[in-house]
Amino acid sequence: MKFQVSSVTILFGLGCGQAGSKACISSTGDGGNHDMAGWGDDPELERLRELLGDGWEVAEIAEDPNAPGGPSDTVKLRKGDATAECTSDHLAFHRFVEGLKEDQD
Repeated sequence: MKFQVSSVTILFGLGCGQAGSKACISSTGDGGNHDMAGWGDDPELERLRELLGDGWEVAEIAEDPNAPGGPSDTVKLRKGDATAECTSDHLAFHRFVEGLKEDQD
């Protein structure tokens, strides 16, 4: 099932919102079809996973429930003297960060 509302197409069907599925909302305002982040499509989550895989260590985890655009999580990392930071308001990122918190306890 497909509904056109202004310049956004909303698709309803199997797979929408399931882990690993593509987004179910896409912009068609310019005639193209541009997927929005779905459950597993957060670039910051992928970056965080890559950094951890490269030996970076979690230095600090912070939640900001009042962040512009909605609640977000920030993970500060360190590797030697270098530091990095990943921030996202994506649900998959939040769930991954919750797991990191448990690992730190």
